[in-house]
Amino acid sequence: MNASIIIPTRNRAKDLKVALPPLLNQDYPILEYEIIVVDDGSTGNTREITERAALLNKNNIRYIY
Repeated sequence: MNASIIIPTRNRAKDLKVALPPLLNQDYPILEYEIIVVDDGSTGNTREITERAALLNKNNIRYIY
């Protein structure tokens, strides 16, 4: 792993939906980076959005609550 992209968030699921696709669709080799979503107590569907993105893209996405 050469790079980690860390996204701190709280109640911003709508913005997360917009932020993840460009990060997942870049030319950088998929096994060379990870995306870490750090949720600071969201009441929305932040976890679901993160997990769906991880399943659909088979990328190194981690969710930390």
